[in-house]
Amino acid sequence: MKKEINQQFFESIFDHATIGILVTNSQGEIISANKFALDTFEYSQEELLGKKVEKLIPKRFHKGHKKDRNAYYPHAKTRAMGAGRDLYGKKKDGSEFPVEVSLSPFKSEGESFVFAFVIDITIRKKIEVSERNYQKKVTDILSSLRKEKELNDMQSNFISMASHEFKTPLATILSSATLLSKYTETQQQPKRDKHIDRIQSAVRNINRILNNFLTINKVEGEKFNVQYSEFDIEELIAKIIDEFIFMLKPGQTISYIHEGNKIISLDAELLRNIISNLFTNASKFSGENTSIEVLSKVTEDKINIKVKDQGPGISPADQKKIFNRFFRGENSLTIPGTGLGLHIVRNYVELMRGKIEINSKLNIGTEIILNFER
Repeated sequence: MKKEINQQFFESIFDHATIGILVTNSQGEIISANKFALDTFEYSQEELLGKKVEKLIPKRFHKGHKKDRNAYYPHAKTRAMGAGRDLYGKKKDGSEFPVEVSLSPFKSEGESFVFAFVIDITIRKKIEVSERNYQKKVTDILSSLRKEKELNDMQSNFISMASHEFKTPLATILSSATLLSKYTETQQQPKRDKHIDRIQSAVRNINRILNNFLTINKVEGEKFNVQYSEFDIEELIAKIIDEFIFMLKPGQTISYIHEGNKIISLDAELLRNIISNLFTNASKFSGENTSIEVLSKVTEDKINIKVKDQGPGISPADQKKIFNRFFRGENSLTIPGTGLGLHIVRNYVELMRGKIEINSKLNIGTEIILNFER
C-alpha cells in the first residue's frame, strides 16, 4: 500500500534538484518523480505514477532488472548501479540514452522505498569516445615516429607537449559538460550555449594539434601527393582572412595587398594550410591592438607571399632552429604551442619546390617570406 510521504520534504528536494529523482516502492512501482526526471524521460506524472520502473528501461534489460530489483530489497543499502557495465534509460519515444544511477533505500511507516538518482551521461560518453579516438591517433603517431632516428628525443618532446597542450582543453570539456546538466530551465539556454561553445572550441584545439602530428606523419613519410591546379591567389588569401578574423585577439587587424597577376598554379590546399599556419603564429605571438600585414605578388617568373607581425621577434640563435620539429624559441615558452607550425610550413613549401625565409628582430616583429617559381 502506498504511504503518504511528507509533502514539504519532497518539495524542497524535488523542486530544486538538478538530477532526476524517482521514488519506487518494494513492488518496483514508481510513486513519485521530480520535474528533472520527467523532463529527462519525457513523461508526465500521470503517465509514470503506479507504473513499474522497467517502463524507463530498454526492454532487453527487463528480465535481468526485475531479478536484480527483487534481490536488492531484502538487503537494501545505498549504492551506485552499473559498476563495470553500461546502463541505459528509455524515453517515451523509445530512444535510449546512457545513464548513471545511485540507489538510496528508506523506510516510512514500516514500508520500504528507494530513491533512485538518475543522471543522463550522454555528453560524458561522447567525450570518452572522443578521448579514446584521440588516444588512438596519438598511439598511431607515436608508432610512426619510432621509425625515426631521433626516436627517444621525439617521444620525450611529444609526451611533454601533449601533457601540457591537452590538459587545458580536456579540463574545459569536462568542466563544461558537468555544468551543462545544472542548467535545466528554458531561460538558462544562454548559459548552456556558452558551455557548448567552450566544448566545441576545446575539441577544435585538440583536433588542430593532432592534425599537425598527422601532417608530419604524411609529409615525412612521403605519403603526400601535390595536386597542382590553377586558382585565384588573391581570392584564396582573402577567404582565409575572412575565416580567420574571429580568431584574432582584441584589437588585432589583418591588412592585405596583392600585386600582379592573380591566377597561379600551385596546390591550393597546401597553400591554404601554409597561410593559415602563418596567420595563427602571427596572431598568437603578437599582442592585442597589433596589425598583421600580408602581401602577395605575382610576376612572370615568381610568386611571392609575405606575412609580417608585430610579435616579440626571434633571436638570431633561434632562427637557425626555428624550422626544427618541436622547437620553441626562448621567448615563446610561456605561449601555448606545439613547435610544429613552421616545421609543417617549410615541408609544405618545399613540396611545391618553393623556398621560405625569415626576417626577424627582437621586440619588433617577424616577417615570413615565401617564394615559388612559376
